[in-house]
Amino acid sequence: MKVAFLLNKFPLLSETFVLNQITGLIDRGCAVDVYVRGRVREEKVHADVERYGLSAVDLHQDRLAPDEKLGLLAHTLKTALWRGRSTGLLGACLRKVRPGRVHDALVELYPAAALLERGPYSIVHAHYGINGNWATALRSLGGSRAKVVTTFHDGFDLSAYLALHGRDAYRPVFEHGDLILPISEAVQRRLLDLGCPASKLAVHRVGVDLRRFPAQAPAPRTDGIVRICSVARLVEMKGVEHGIRAVARLLREGAAVEYRIAGDGPLQAELRALISELGVEEKVRLLGWQEMREVERLLAESDVFLAPSVTDAQGSQEGIPTVLMEAMANRMPVVSTAYSGIPELVRDGVDGYLTAEADVEAIADRLRRLAESPAQRRAMGEKGREQVEALHDIERLNDRLLDRYRALARGESGR
Repeated sequence: MKVAFLLNKFPLLSETFVLNQITGLIDRGCAVDVYVRGRVREEKVHADVERYGLSAVDLHQDRLAPDEKLGLLAHTLKTALWRGRSTGLLGACLRKVRPGRVHDALVELYPAAALLERGPYSIVHAHYGINGNWATALRSLGGSRAKVVTTFHDGFDLSAYLALHGRDAYRPVFEHGDLILPISEAVQRRLLDLGCPASKLAVHRVGVDLRRFPAQAPAPRTDGIVRICSVARLVEMKGVEHGIRAVARLLREGAAVEYRIAGDGPLQAELRALISELGVEEKVRLLGWQEMREVERLLAESDVFLAPSVTDAQGSQEGIPTVLMEAMANRMPVVSTAYSGIPELVRDGVDGYLTAEADVEAIADRLRRLAESPAQRRAMGEKGREQVEALHDIERLNDRLLDRYRALARGESGR
C-alpha cells in the first residue's frame, strides 16, 4: 500500500508520534512519502530519520524566485498533460493558469501535481485539521484519488486556528474527508461539537514504542536524592515556569531534590533568569534540546516526571504529551495538569497526580508526597506502565492504523 503523509514540517524532534507512525507503516510493508508545508533545518534529528532514509517534499513555494516559479509551473503543466487527464488536474490547470497569476496557480496546482507525479496513493494521511482541509482540496483538483485520513490534535487545531477562522474552519475535511482520527476522547467531543459527523470519527491515540523502555523496574537508587525531570519545548503552554517555582519551594524547605529540564524554545532566557532569581542554579538545570536516546537516558536516571501544562495566551492547550506516555512506560510517577486529554492517561492518585493549571502550591505538594515515599513512587510507576501498555502501545496502534487504511481502500468506513 502506498501512503502519503501531509504535515506542517518534518522532521521535528517534538513530533516523535508522527515519526513512529511513518516508520511503523514502513516496517509493515507500506511505501510512505512525506509532504510538508515548510522545510525544517534542525541541528539534531532523530536517529530513525536517517536509519529509514526519510526526507520530505516541500510543497510551499513562497521562497522561490520568479524564474524558478515559471519553471515549476511548466513542470506542473507537463505533469497535468501526461498524468492528469484522468484525475481532472489538466482541466484545473486550464481553468486556473492565467497571465499574472503564476504564483496563485502554483500555490493551488503544484502540490496536486507533486502528489500525482509520485502516486498513485491509496491513502493521504494529514496531521492537523488545516492539512486535512488541504488534502481534500488537492484531491478535488485532481492530485489524487486517495482516501483522506486526518489526525486531529489538541492545541492549535482546536483553539488559535478556530479563533482566527471560526467554527466552520474544518467544514471541508468534515464534509469531504473519509476518516477523522482524534487523538483522545476530549478531542473527539470537541469535533462533534464543531459539527463533525460521528460516522467519520474514531479515536486513535498517539503511541510509544514500549520496546525502548526496560521490561523490569530498575533497582532503586541509594543516594537519597529524588530526581525530577521535564521534557518540553520552552513555550508558555508547557508551564515550565510553574514547575521551576514548585521545585524551588521544595528546595527552600530543605528537600533533597534536583530538577532537570530538557528542551529549547523562545522562553529559554526568561526561564534561565528565573532560575537565577530564585537562587536554585545548582539544583535546577536547563539541558537544551535532547535527541531521543538522550531523552531516554534522562528518563532512566529520574524518579518523577513533571508536566505542568497550562492554557496559553492564545487559548491553546496540550493534547496528551507523548513524553508523558514515555515517562509512564519507564515506570515513573507523573505530576501533570487536569485538563484537555491528560486525565484519559494519568489517573489522579493511581499512576500520578493531577493539579489545576499553574497551581504552584499544589504542584509542590504532590512532588513532596512523591519525594517522601519511594514505595508510592514504585507503586504508581507500575500502574503507569500498565496504563500505557493498555492504551498507547505503538505496535498495536500501527497494526490498527493499517487495518483502518485497508478498510478504507475496500470502500468501508475504517472506523
